[in-house]
Amino acid sequence: MRKNKTIGKWLLLFAAICMTFTVGCSKEGTTEKKTDEEKAESTTNEDDATATSDDEDVSTDIGKIVESWKKQPIEVSPKEAQANINDFAKAFCNQYNAYTPNANMLKYMDDPKKYNEEKEECIVNSDISAGYIKSFMAYQFDQFTEMCYWKRPNGHSLVGVYLREEYETSDPVSEFMFYDYDPATKTMTPDKEIMAVVEKAAKKADYDDFMIRLPQKGKDIELTLYKDTGEDSCEPTYYDLKWTDNTFKPLLIPGD
Repeated sequence: MRKNKTIGKWLLLFAAICMTFTVGCSKEGTTEKKTDEEKAESTTNEDDATATSDDEDVSTDIGKIVESWKKQPIEVSPKEAQANINDFAKAFCNQYNAYTPNANMLKYMDDPKKYNEEKEECIVNSDISAGYIKSFMAYQFDQFTEMCYWKRPNGHSLVGVYLREEYETSDPVSEFMFYDYDPATKTMTPDKEIMAVVEKAAKKADYDDFMIRLPQKGKDIELTLYKDTGEDSCEPTYYDLKWTDNTFKPLLIPGD
């Protein structure tokens, strides 16, 4: 009788262990089911994350260029002995071809007659004799690349580049770069002295935005500084950056 009781105790203990093991395996191996509402919310969150990532990529196009261009010389391959604006533009746009206006400028220069403005949604204004070129997207808001160059007394050229993006839902982005082109080395090297002069004039702390216009005619840069006055309006102040054969001198335009 005692033996039967002992066997019964062992059977009960064994059954308890089996139940515990079974419950433990069930918790570890079973995936919690989501309701239809939870699944929809999860999908929406994933889509939002993807959209945010794509938006960030678009909004940082100019930022990615600015990260490297102050320390990145660019080699030029002129077709003639004297480099022209197309040579400088090709060199710069090949270096930074992920930016849409640059990519379209390259397409235009490859074959201007076959370039389709409507298909590319981008207009290119090329004036080789004036040393000027601009590629701008045919959108409601600004997105463009503008370039020109000046001849220097030492036989070098100063190459100017201006990029701008402006959309309704984000703050405008304006950036510029200047290169000294040495015909002996066929290299455009960032000109930090010129950059400092223009940055001091354009990026003043008491203004909220600026725009510059590189010259297609003449030699001076037009600079407009904007002060936000509220209610979607701003107050402009106008300057000329006068070319002095080697650098620029900011001059306030009287009466503005």
